[in-house]
Amino acid sequence: MNWLIAITISVITGSSGAILQRVLMKNKVSGSYSYSALSQIISAIVCLIIAFIIGRQNFPTIELIFSNNLYIFIVFSSVLYALHAIFGFKALQSVEVSRFTVIYSLRAVITILIATLFLDEKLTILQLFGALLILSAIVFLNTKSFKGLFRFSKGEIYALLAAVTFGIATVSDKYLLDWFDYVPYLFIDFLVPGLILFLARPKSVPESLELFKQKLGPKIFLFATLYAIAAISFFTALTQADNASLVSGVGQVGSIVTVLLGIVLLKERKDITKKLIAASLSFIGLILLIIR
Repeated sequence: MNWLIAITISVITGSSGAILQRVLMKNKVSGSYSYSALSQIISAIVCLIIAFIIGRQNFPTIELIFSNNLYIFIVFSSVLYALHAIFGFKALQSVEVSRFTVIYSLRAVITILIATLFLDEKLTILQLFGALLILSAIVFLNTKSFKGLFRFSKGEIYALLAAVTFGIATVSDKYLLDWFDYVPYLFIDFLVPGLILFLARPKSVPESLELFKQKLGPKIFLFATLYAIAAISFFTALTQADNASLVSGVGQVGSIVTVLLGIVLLKERKDITKKLIAASLSFIGLILLIIR
């Protein structure tokens, strides 16, 4: 598959998934553990099906995982992704998706800072400027007065926590992907966090079944499928293209698309000018972050 087609699929499915998730939250889906765990498990199943369809069944062996201490990173990433799923769930219950998307762009800043500290990746002046733009966009969007400069609502704090946990987990993923084929790895990356959530709260298993009785099952299944396809198509683009930075840059279009879809489809018209300015600033910042 051509990388441009793959990244386009990733942008469309990722943005559509974000809008659908907000719709689910507006319908007052209860149970952050059950919803998050169920979504992760369904995404894992979708990845597994795709792995067999495209012939990418090179799953890591137990011996490889334990002999190289990779299980430490897998558990670390999985716990972070489990927390990320819960934080994202709670954030979108009260925060508009257009606002959430801008705040969530902080994840790229976290990833680069952590990678610089632990993976010896170089941080350029342009990346520092990009990080500053993203932080400025978040502060600008959430500030109504000088006194409220760094005052965030509960939902916005959850959005920040979702960005931080995802950003740190991505660095762990970068290391693990040196050992694994990305399609089988994504199956593990979705499955283990879902299992952790079910184990952390066993009552979430029957609650997950209750979600289907509420006729929310098809929507949750669609969201999880879109999320899985977005992840696989993004990594497909990365492996097919000669320039990884170009792929990442095109992928950031998704942040603008999500904000616009939130404004148009969900009628999130409050502070529309601020949202568009903040989204533009974060988009430029994201582009600068991936320039080497």
